[in-house]
Amino acid sequence: AAKAPPAGVGTVSTLNVNRTDAGDIDMSSLSPLTIEGASTVNGSILFTAPSVSVVGPVTAGTEAAGDGDVTLTATTGAITLAADVTARSDTVRLVAPQGGITQTAGKIDCTTFVWTAPAAPTLLPGNTFTNVGSNLTAPGDVRIPSVGTQAGTLTLGRVTTVDGNVVIDADSVVIADLVQAGGTGKTVSVTARAGGIAFVNVGRIDQSAAGSGPVTLS
Repeated sequence: AAKAPPAGVGTVSTLNVNRTDAGDIDMSSLSPLTIEGASTVNGSILFTAPSVSVVGPVTAGTEAAGDGDVTLTATTGAITLAADVTARSDTVRLVAPQGGITQTAGKIDCTTFVWTAPAAPTLLPGNTFTNVGSNLTAPGDVRIPSVGTQAGTLTLGRVTTVDGNVVIDADSVVIADLVQAGGTGKTVSVTARAGGIAFVNVGRIDQSAAGSGPVTLS
């Protein structure tokens, strides 16, 4: 256990850090990083490295809302999850703009799950997030859910493409952040089959760029 861990950029390849006072863990490595474990009692966890592999539990805060997110960023490679990643009532963000995101074991336990990658993550069943943000960094469409219609209310975080359509299909939809389809003629389609479509917080659909396709709300 420790209080504030060392900050800044280093060449750490493996770490296990647990903060016992209120505050964040925010660490970067110039080498591929393996996380054997990390936790906070009241604070967010942020790790940045060329690639990130989670082999032990990562837990930010408690079950209370607003006491800790988890953000893992792989700047050039992939993110691999082989253990639990937990930010109950809060957000887990996985950012791998040039690599993939693969879950081989464990559970993602949070309220909001946001990913950024060239393809949709490969995830296991049993994850417990209810709100989704999807950001595709290579050409292609984003469809939430991947097939069919999402039962109940689907709450969206940031959903973007660089060159592809965005299709949302659920009983009802809440848009809480930016939804945007990049690329000439690419469209945004949001369908609420039983309820309504609501915009909350900074929720918006922005197709204002030159050449953007239309928005369909139904």
